[in-house]
Amino acid sequence: MQGEIEAALRTVFSRAVRVSASGRTDAGVHALGQVASFDVDDGTDLDRLRASLNALSGRGISVVSLEPVNDGFDPRRDACARSYRYWILNRRAPSPFLADRAWHIVAPLDWTAMAACAELLAGEHDFSAFRAADCEAAHARRRVMQSRWLDYGGGGDPDAGLLDAAAAGRDAALLGAAVAHPDGEALGSMDGSATESPAGGRLAVPGHEPRVKASNAPVAGVGGASPHAGVGASKGGAGGGLRCYEIRATAYLKQMVRIIVGTMAEVGLGRMSVQDFQKLLDSGGRADAGRTAPACGLTLFRVEYPGADDQAAR
Repeated sequence: MQGEIEAALRTVFSRAVRVSASGRTDAGVHALGQVASFDVDDGTDLDRLRASLNALSGRGISVVSLEPVNDGFDPRRDACARSYRYWILNRRAPSPFLADRAWHIVAPLDWTAMAACAELLAGEHDFSAFRAADCEAAHARRRVMQSRWLDYGGGGDPDAGLLDAAAAGRDAALLGAAVAHPDGEALGSMDGSATESPAGGRLAVPGHEPRVKASNAPVAGVGGASPHAGVGASKGGAGGGLRCYEIRATAYLKQMVRIIVGTMAEVGLGRMSVQDFQKLLDSGGRADAGRTAPACGLTLFRVEYPGADDQAAR
């Protein structure tokens, strides 16, 4: 994303413009919202600039808004919380709509056990068992404010609600999600592969060269299915079976969410117990945890900034 936006800005301004992106994701990971900041000339028409960037950027990028911010705005370090969602399609038939958006697991999953695992993660823990071997974070303690499974069902029609749920996930993400860190405290170092997305800008400082926040956060135009707390075992039949794991934390370790989901899937398949999952959280042994879930199912959903207004209407 950064390279494409910088190339587009070079075309618009006929000079190099450095883009400070809010974070990175592993290859294959998606984001409903991304943010970057860069300097523009005084008097720049931001609406025209947005149109130009969309015309010059690839189809995988949509610049939804450009907002002036002060010179000190840092889209990466100013965030106080971020949410991810990981989608699993648990049924026999694959979905062409979700082929690169969800992990397709055919065998029935025990969602009650997986929901119990999710509840164990709330609070501050040492997540050493759930980080990549090459993670360079100084420590593995992270604070999780929300951890849960959501059920999007799907009904008798094999694809009913699946595409809508994926497209309207922006609305679904707001259920039960707080706007900002309850303490309003600032983040420390963003270790690993955590990624941020926009949650609100600040006014440009008068008399200074304005910095612009470029938001890539597509707004869903579909109603979508309503999520419910994921409990019970999936029948693994032809229809239904779309679930997603939602986690909200101050910061993440490299591949932390994907390893958590991969390990919970092992519990759901009966290869591990909820007690085994608890022991992993207590012991920090990565070798005993599950596989790293495929990147395609992971989506960066929301990033929050101290004092920012709720962005549900954006």
